Amino acid sequence: MVSNSFPVRDLSLFVTMMDHEIYVNRGAAGIDGITSTTFGLSKSLKKAGVLFIGDIAFLHDTNALLNAQSIVDTLFIVIFK
Repeated sequence: MVSNSFPVRDLSLFVTMMDHEIYVNRGAAGIDGITSTTFGLSKSLKKAGVLFIGDIAFLHDTNALLNAQSIVDTLFIVIFK
């Protein structure tokens, strides 16, 4: 999962994405619900994953961390400043 704004732009510029499943969420303001969406993807896909997210987008969805105990597979959250 890649957050909107710079993380998704950086990924498209510097990473070859042909061999990876990439998900991007577009919220009302572009940054809300990214962490919650990632948790939902992890649970439904039953796969380990990585979320690349900016610090402000992460702060907009910190309540999602209340559901962290429900994640079974490994999920890394990388926060960019």
